[in-house]
Amino acid sequence: MSIQHDFFNIDIGLIRVARGFGYSFSPTDLFNPRNPINLSARPDGQLGILAKFYPMDFWRIELFALAPENPINSQGWGWKFGNATNFYLGKINFEFLYSFFLPEMEFRTVADPSVNNLPEYTNNDFSHIVGFSLKADIEIALFIDMIYRFNQQWFYEAQFYDERNFYGYEGLEAAIGFDYTIKGKVYILAEYLFYGPGALDWAFNSEDDDFELDRIYNNTSDSQKWEEMSLLDRYYVMNTAIKPQHFLRHNYLFGMVRVTVNDFLNISTSYLFGIEDQSGLLNISFDVEPISALNINISAKYPFDWHLLNKNWRAGEFGPNMVGFYQDYQISCKIEF
Repeated sequence: MSIQHDFFNIDIGLIRVARGFGYSFSPTDLFNPRNPINLSARPDGQLGILAKFYPMDFWRIELFALAPENPINSQGWGWKFGNATNFYLGKINFEFLYSFFLPEMEFRTVADPSVNNLPEYTNNDFSHIVGFSLKADIEIALFIDMIYRFNQQWFYEAQFYDERNFYGYEGLEAAIGFDYTIKGKVYILAEYLFYGPGALDWAFNSEDDDFELDRIYNNTSDSQKWEEMSLLDRYYVMNTAIKPQHFLRHNYLFGMVRVTVNDFLNISTSYLFGIEDQSGLLNISFDVEPISALNINISAKYPFDWHLLNKNWRAGEFGPNMVGFYQDYQISCKIEF
């Protein structure tokens, strides 16, 4: 349901709560994060209510409440509340965010989360999240997008998920980037992301078990490594003490170049790169518009990691074993009436 007025909008139901100004990395987009493997994927909606108020032309205020991802198993816990405000001052846009997360199970309970059919990483304490995003459309458009998650349980117990020591940076997600258009023909974009809550510890030694992808799986043996399992079978041997994250490590780069060849053809290429394990995902795309109402997109994706070159070397986050393909080709067609 949607209620609209000149000074406010209210949406109730499955809604998209979009945040941030980043293209690939946008930490403030808490509830519908971008899929790093498929940036064109449509994010799932969130069940909740979103109210937007417009006191002035350049000012917007938002209030929201979102239901837990699994309302039945959560037994009413896990609600998320928050507010945000946006300012549009000429070529500079600001966004400030505060969000309050209820525990996903009974507060400070000593019961095993599995009693309620919840995974081991289920949070039983309150979380406060503050965020800030800025985009300045000057000669070169710059953006900054960051949040910090203050989880009371982490600070109280000095432990992160799966009982790792909590150092403080785990609560930080921050991205910075720029884009620029050269003579209206060539578009360049570059972004960097620091992802504090990565599931794997900080290490640069390939012999460190905490750095290997093996750590996020259980029940693997020499006779059946996770690399040899299908993506579906692999799901059942995931380490339930480690919370699934959007990214596994801490430092990432993304770059894109888009060239307008003529009125009918655009060519773009992008590369997502994980700095710690040097894995990456290359994407090449062609947009063909033979007539104004018809658009054809042809894209190809190629994952890379060290394991692809030598089976004795470690597998990477964006390698073929993790993303589930060696090449991926797609053709889509959009017709407007």
